[in-house]
Amino acid sequence: MPGQPGPPARKSGGSLWGGLAVLLVLALLVGGGGYWIWSSGKDHIDKVAAGDCLRESAGDQDSPYRIVACDDPAAAYKALKLMPLSKGCRDVAGVSRQVGNDANTVCLGEKDVDPAKAVNVAKVGDCLSLGGSDAQRVACSSPQARYKVLLRRTNVLEMNARRTCSSVPGAVSSYTWNMQSKGKFGNLSRMNVDVLLCLGRK
Repeated sequence: MPGQPGPPARKSGGSLWGGLAVLLVLALLVGGGGYWIWSSGKDHIDKVAAGDCLRESAGDQDSPYRIVACDDPAAAYKALKLMPLSKGCRDVAGVSRQVGNDANTVCLGEKDVDPAKAVNVAKVGDCLSLGGSDAQRVACSSPQARYKVLLRRTNVLEMNARRTCSSVPGAVSSYTWNMQSKGKFGNLSRMNVDVLLCLGRK
């Protein structure tokens, strides 16, 4: 019997190139995915260093602040100092809020804050300017100086703040300063005043 024609011969080269193409596509996907993961995390609050600027990231529970260039229009805050997780930022000049990351408590101030004028570190004998709800430390020789700090107290029960200053001789007013907390530790109900300053006329 005449022989029956067999199946056409397969070209091994095509199969090899096809396999290489699949491997190349997989490599690109894996590499690209890894880069995306890396690049998407480089602005995370866990990567922050003192001097970095940040924007607020509303609704982002993982990183409520994201690192941005300081000339970015969205930059609103600056990392002033990194503290151990067990420490707070109350006594860091110019701080206005703190946020916890995986390794530190991050002390944030407004981007253009001047720590030399920060009221949160005012001590007895310092002079303050006071306009509305805002106060700044100023030289006692400045025409803006209106009050002098007669007493400083920290972690005062809010209900006792006014009473505390009413018992200070010469006190005519008081100023309270509180810090905002965000991030992994959340906001706790505030019952204490972070800093209470009892003020007399300059």
